This record gives sequence, C-alpha cells and structure tokens, in this order.
Amino acid sequence: MSLSLLIPAGVLAAGGYLFQHGQGQQATAAERRLAGLQDIRQLRGLLETLPQHRGMANGLLQGDESFRAKLTELQARIDADMRRLQEITAGGDPWAVAGRCGQIRRQWDSLKGGLQKLQPQESFARHSLLIQELLYLINDIGDGAGLLSHGGALAATIIDRIPLVTEILGQARGMGTGAATHGRCDTAMRVKLQFLLHKAQTVSDQLKREQGSTQGSKTGLRKNAQEATENFLGLLRERIIEAPDISLSPSDYFSAGTQAIQHNFVLLDKLMEVLQSQLEADLARERNRRTLSRAAAGLLLLPALWLARLAF
Repeated sequence: MSLSLLIPAGVLAAGGYLFQHGQGQQATAAERRLAGLQDIRQLRGLLETLPQHRGMANGLLQGDESFRAKLTELQARIDADMRRLQEITAGGDPWAVAGRCGQIRRQWDSLKGGLQKLQPQESFARHSLLIQELLYLINDIGDGAGLLSHGGALAATIIDRIPLVTEILGQARGMGTGAATHGRCDTAMRVKLQFLLHKAQTVSDQLKREQGSTQGSKTGLRKNAQEATENFLGLLRERIIEAPDISLSPSDYFSAGTQAIQHNFVLLDKLMEVLQSQLEADLARERNRRTLSRAAAGLLLLPALWLARLAF
C-alpha cells in the first residue's frame, strides 16, 4: 500500500473534472446567448408596430379620420405580436422578465380599450411609456443572456442603438403628424420637436461611427438607413419646425417618417442575421470543445484510477 499515490491520482481526477466542467459552462453560456437573441427577434414586430400605432392614434385623436381604418388593422397585428411575449416565458423565465412582459400586455390592453377617450397628449405619453417598457425588456434579455457583455459592438448596435434611433424617429413622426394635422407648430411643440431632432441626429451620428466596425456595414443597407433618416429629419426641420404655416399633409409626413424607420429596421434585421450566424458558429465550436474536454477528462481519469489502485 502506498497512500502517497493518492495525491497525483486526486490531482489528475480533479484536473479532468475542472477542465470538462469549464468547457461545459462555456457551451452553456453560448447556448444562452443564442437563445437570448432568438427571443429578442420575437419582439421585432412590436418594436415597429407600437410606434406606428402611437403616430396613427395621435393623428386620429387630433382629427384626421384617414387613420381610423389603418389603426384598426394595426391593432390586430399588435395583438398577434403581444402573444409572443407569452412564448418568451412559456418554458420558464430564464431572463427574469415575466413581470415586465405581463406589465406590457396590461398596458397595451388598457391603452387599446380606452384609446377613444384619451386626449392626444395623454395617448402619446402612454404609448411612449409602453414602448419604453419594451426597450427595457429587450435590454433585460440582452443583459440576462450575456449578449451585452460578450456580443461586442454588433450586439450593442442591435439591442441598444438601432431600437433607440427608431424610437426617437417614431416620436418625431408622431408629434410632427399632430402638428401637420393642425397646420401649425406652436412654441411648446416646436421646442419638443427641436429636442427630438437634436437627439435623433446625435444618436444617428453615433450609430454611423459604430457601424464602421460591424459586419454588414459594407452593404447598401447602412447607407439607405442613413439617407432615409437624414431626409426625414430634414423634412422635420424645414417643413414642420421652421415653417410658419405647415402645408405638408399629415399622411405624407407620416409616410416619410415610416420610410426612415423601416430602412433602419431592414438594417436591424440584417445585423441580427449576422449576429445569429456568429453565435451559431460560437455554439458549434464550444460544443466541440465540450466533447473533446469530456474525452480528455476520461483519459485523465484512467491513470488516476490506475494510481489509486496501486495505492491500495
């Protein structure tokens, strides 16, 4: 009997276990990042339709009946997209977002049911709070899944930057539509729109700088999004904010804003595809490493068992 052999035997066994355990954790983390992105993509529809609903509701409540039929159709789409919130938490609540998902659904049901009784300003404010909750939800998932800490600039662009740009453009679209409906822009509204204009330009410029280092930026999608955004902001400045009397129709202004937002969403969709491909490649690589680490751990266990046997 040589109990001293138990020491190297234990070292080999522990080393094998720690090695394969570490690789297993990395594979699990890669799985979580991919699952998080897939859940964020489930929310893509709401990110687009809720701001549309806000803008149309603002125009309708300020007297433009042309938005009524469109609003009814859009509400049906949002109802369908809201059901995706249940899918995110259906198999458990890995991102700890069940409470926020429920809050979003309740806010939407209340807003939709009482819309006709609201003043335009109240409707706009409640819509904006709802969209803010959605942006928080997307950020919560990105953080919980490890995308923000490990996904680099591309993940930050997808989770934070483009959603923020589209929301600012959506607010400018909604408020400007109301001003165009009245044919004038009072001082209070002008101040609000100037603030949104400045904020949109700042975030758009930041996004433009960051996009230089992300995949997909060499396509025409980035250029299309930038040009459409700049065209819409120019329209906001020249035909709404600086115009003594607004001659631009609410529908034309709304359409220009929608075009800018949609180009940003096309870019967002492309970048999501790029990130998903990267995450799938990462997951495949980590799974291969996990398989190899298990084999290596097994090889280390053999001499550990042999040494343990000699010890006794």
